[in-house]
Amino acid sequence: MNLFRHTHRRAWVIAAAGLVGCQVVTGIHERELDTDDASSSGAAGNPSQGGSNAAGDAGGLPVADSSLGGSVGGASVGGASVGGASGGAGSAPTDAHDETADAAPINPSDPHVGSVTFSQVSAAANRTCGIKAVDGSIVCWGEPNANPLPGPFTQVAAGGAHTCGLTKNDGPITCWGSNVYGQATPPVANFASVTAGDLHTCGRQVDGLVACWGNKPPKPLSNYAAVSAGGDRTCVLGFDGVINCWGSTAAVQVNPQGFFSQVSAGQLQSCGVRKTSGAVSCWQSNGAELFTSSTGGFVLVSTGTSHACAVHGDGHLTCWGSNGSTEATPSGTFQQVSLGYAHACALSTVNTITCWGDNSKGQAISP
Repeated sequence: MNLFRHTHRRAWVIAAAGLVGCQVVTGIHERELDTDDASSSGAAGNPSQGGSNAAGDAGGLPVADSSLGGSVGGASVGGASVGGASGGAGSAPTDAHDETADAAPINPSDPHVGSVTFSQVSAAANRTCGIKAVDGSIVCWGEPNANPLPGPFTQVAAGGAHTCGLTKNDGPITCWGSNVYGQATPPVANFASVTAGDLHTCGRQVDGLVACWGNKPPKPLSNYAAVSAGGDRTCVLGFDGVINCWGSTAAVQVNPQGFFSQVSAGQLQSCGVRKTSGAVSCWQSNGAELFTSSTGGFVLVSTGTSHACAVHGDGHLTCWGSNGSTEATPSGTFQQVSLGYAHACALSTVNTITCWGDNSKGQAISP
């Protein structure tokens, strides 16, 4: 399904009601999103800082009929996870806007293009966050959208209802928002990157050691080139180019074959950029390959619920549904893309943010 404003309105209504890509959004997602307030147990709304700061990506974009709406979550760039999200208490963003100004889905051929310049974007669920280029502060739009903490930040990672930011390179991670499972309580360490799933968070320390916290399965700490959290799963990229994935359920995560340069964990699938060809491959948790792109040259992929978007070496975007069919994408050149449940946002080469897809919560109206 292409994300057209009118012809696919029905599909977006289904997604907004909790069906993504004809999949029912699980109760665990609903409970997490509902706990991002004072009534939730844990430290919801209270910022938590470990001795380390980092930011990552997460999120998924459910799209009916195996279509791709766009936005990257759970993706890593250059060995560091990149993403965004909004979370708990803090100073109010200076670029406030009407989140309900345009509730209709936004056509990727006529996307919303913001005017503020950013250094990073991260989409998750029904919200988006970005780091402003001018001062390193975090601005978020959509919901749940608790005010972020003051910066400056160098990375931001959006989770299901929590957000984490890296305040400086090789520094501590600061998190805010829902903390029911401890996902907003990072360990004390120096981190190089951070990435967030629905109910858990992971960070890669400066020495390559990966640590995860929140609702996650036990996993031994080890050194990796990159880590990506998305939905209830996590994938790591070894220095040898081998990907290993695991989830929070008892289901066994089967790893893809071959060597990769980047990995992105999503809701129902994970994707990676193949090391030699630059082709994008996506697979299910049982290891079954969904598709490999017919062309290569990609440098970054971001995975949503049942779709993915990738940035080519020349800056153009390509997006696919779970069956490998290509989807409509905005024109222009981009340096990063991030996916939410049913919307996508991409950071252009002139540092403005372009968004398209579901806008029921104002998540596709970037400043």
